[in-house]
Amino acid sequence: MVKPRRDYWSFLKNGEICKYKVVFPSEAQVDDEIVVRASKLTRVKMTAVDTYRYKSTNFTETILQPGQNLTVKHPNVLFIVLLSDIISGESGDFKFSYEYFPKIRTP
Repeated sequence: MVKPRRDYWSFLKNGEICKYKVVFPSEAQVDDEIVVRASKLTRVKMTAVDTYRYKSTNFTETILQPGQNLTVKHPNVLFIVLLSDIISGESGDFKFSYEYFPKIRTP
């Protein structure tokens, strides 16, 4: 579970952002998966960018809502941006999780 720590209520507002990079473990192989689940997004917009590398021009951008999942396949990486509400002035809050699923391989 990923959620804000410490005094996030003092900074996660007025358009401030939190950024995360979700990567596969070193033992991952082609077509292994990571599933990201958005569970709580209060005054926060969660955007996930699935791409091969940071500066790639080939990417998929998804805006996730609470309860939605996104699956990423190895060798891609996932960049998550949480943008706080710029209008209300109140602090945002979020929770999301991710889980690694190795592809079942037969010998």
